[in-house]
Amino acid sequence: MELFSSVSRTNPEDVHVYNRLGIAYRKQGNFREAIAEYKKALQVDPEDENLCYNLGRAYLEADMIADAKAQFSESPGIKTPTSGSREDPFRRSKGSQRSGE
Repeated sequence: MELFSSVSRTNPEDVHVYNRLGIAYRKQGNFREAIAEYKKALQVDPEDENLCYNLGRAYLEADMIADAKAQFSESPGIKTPTSGSREDPFRRSKGSQRSGE
């Protein structure tokens, strides 16, 4: 991840670096860092549907349901991570208290 961070400092317009950092952070469960990287990428390319999807997915996995819903509704061209599933991806697990930030 240090390599990606270094590249993002030398080439701040490369959305792919921010996206890959976001993916790596998300897979590690570091959702705040992932969300921050996706937001940096979206500042460079706000129309990139993959970035919009990844940000929504990070919100969803962080149990930031309101933010996930907003992200997916603002990007009608993307589908929720569980599209086609009978399970509601926005249903909170019992006892979950997190909300959007």
